[in-house]
Amino acid sequence: MKGKKGREFPARELQDGDRLSFEVVTHSGRAAGIEFRFTRDTMEVWRADTNLATFSRDIFRGWLDTLPPRPLTDDDVILSSDWSLDSAGGVALSLPDLSAWVLSPTVLIQLRNGV
Repeated sequence: MKGKKGREFPARELQDGDRLSFEVVTHSGRAAGIEFRFTRDTMEVWRADTNLATFSRDIFRGWLDTLPPRPLTDDDVILSSDWSLDSAGGVALSLPDLSAWVLSPTVLIQLRNGV
């Protein structure tokens, strides 16, 4: 997984300023870039130049560790646990123009290792 400036993320805690980027396909069929940006205390969800949501890293870490049935939400962004594809559990991202996008195993591993 590449971070800002194209550097590879090792299996380490994501630092202030690190980013995870990936593409999703919206309802209109267009590709849209999504970026998780990390600060010391938060994980932000960005699309283009718009901050869609800000989650506490501590709360996100706890949610990600247990993947409870209740989703984690902020504004129009919903992170929900998805047990249908993987017995280890997955995470689906929902946005206003995106019903649900299951995060790739690569993104999920980086989140689990880094948050």
